[in-house]
Amino acid sequence: MPDPEPNLPDDDQFRVPTEFFLAMSHHIRVWMAQQLAEGGTLTATQVARHWKLNVDSANHHCKMLLKGHVVSARRGEDRRSTVYFIAEPIRRLPGLLDYGWCHFRIR
Repeated sequence: MPDPEPNLPDDDQFRVPTEFFLAMSHHIRVWMAQQLAEGGTLTATQVARHWKLNVDSANHHCKMLLKGHVVSARRGEDRRSTVYFIAEPIRRLPGLLDYGWCHFRIR
């Protein structure tokens, strides 16, 4: 009989890192973080155009980064015009994203 899974507390100490690494586990989302690391912005439409995806797929990648606390967003008129960015306090040093609990080298 396999060992039962450990009961981990459902708090930010475990949830945030797990969601972060899930968000950063796809090459499109890593590319997005690279684009945003210098202070730029992206929309799902721009991601879709660059990767030749439909907007729904690009929007999924944007939402994964948002859920993983990698990016922040400003709402637009609709989901295609929502602007995604990495907040300035996280990207204080070039090529390094500082999320407090980890530093992520983006280059």
